[in-house]
Amino acid sequence: CMQAPGGDRVMLLLKTGATELYQKLPFHFSTTLKCVPNFLIVSDMEHTIAEHVIFDAIAPVSAYRKQHQEFELYRQLQQARKDGRDPSEIQREGAWMLDKWKFLPMLHKAFEIASETIDWFVIIEADTSLSWTNLLQVLQRLDHTEPVYLGAEDAMGASSYAQGGAGIVLSREALRMLEDVRNSEGAAEYDARWEKDTSEHCCGDEILSRALLEAGVWLDATWPLFQSETLSSIDWTNKHWCSPAITWHHVTPFGLSEMWQFERAWIDGHGWREPYLYRDVFAHFIAPQISTNRSNWNNLSADKKFTNPQLDQFSPWETLKDFERAATESQDACAQACLHPLYSDCTQWMYLYGRCHLGNSLKYG
Repeated sequence: CMQAPGGDRVMLLLKTGATELYQKLPFHFSTTLKCVPNFLIVSDMEHTIAEHVIFDAIAPVSAYRKQHQEFELYRQLQQARKDGRDPSEIQREGAWMLDKWKFLPMLHKAFEIASETIDWFVIIEADTSLSWTNLLQVLQRLDHTEPVYLGAEDAMGASSYAQGGAGIVLSREALRMLEDVRNSEGAAEYDARWEKDTSEHCCGDEILSRALLEAGVWLDATWPLFQSETLSSIDWTNKHWCSPAITWHHVTPFGLSEMWQFERAWIDGHGWREPYLYRDVFAHFIAPQISTNRSNWNNLSADKKFTNPQLDQFSPWETLKDFERAATESQDACAQACLHPLYSDCTQWMYLYGRCHLGNSLKYG
């Protein structure tokens, strides 16, 4: 798979944290990274795992890292490294705040070390499952000489950005435009300005989006190619059905392994020229698990909730119809509520003593 068509023109940036390196990173070495010729692992502590060098994306940050409260964990990690201690023993409190400082420095580093043959830069996190074959097939249809910025769109105020955990794709041209602004202003001045901005905002992916916008690069929202759900939480509807599935987020090491094995089997049967779609993922992972009833299982039904007032004093009990109240008394009555003409969109239901939840889309849970 190291010779997959177009794979040598992509640099993968895998962003993680030192406190979780040994819990999550080894699974990537034995799965996705086996197929990726060019990758950069980014963390908040310089480290080496086997022959793989981890880039410390916090080190380039200026005086902020010496005094700002958000760098307390970073200072602890550096001391642990000096003392030869396992970084996973350090409490992870503050890791999320530290993460936002990595985005711009890691892209500056990636552009610096990438050969001229690299056309695409792709960012994922340690709990992101990435379909290498689907990604490459989509990128082959795009023009890297244009300023391309792809991902699952989210919004914060007036700012629209690609969610980091769902995967971010930048063309060489997009990153070149970002670096041109930095070089024109002067790296020190540019970095100081964006470090101040970072200290005042919460999220690195949103900050990156504004830096790209300043350089003239706009987001092209590409959901559901890139999305941040898991196999358990996604709603299986026609909104996804016929689209290639490139990323999943909040995936456990077990889930990473399962998706990897599924993809290997797909490539063995279909090659590198046919992407698998959400419907193929559903047929393999979800369809075999569907049954009429399943006990001790939360299927995440939540579109309509009926709750006995003894369990929730804010339950709108007085406004419920008789069959809706009855739905809280037994699983059979809850199932009948799902079949009621008033809820013709109901696809699944979940009953827990005194509670009946209806769902309009199929979720595995």
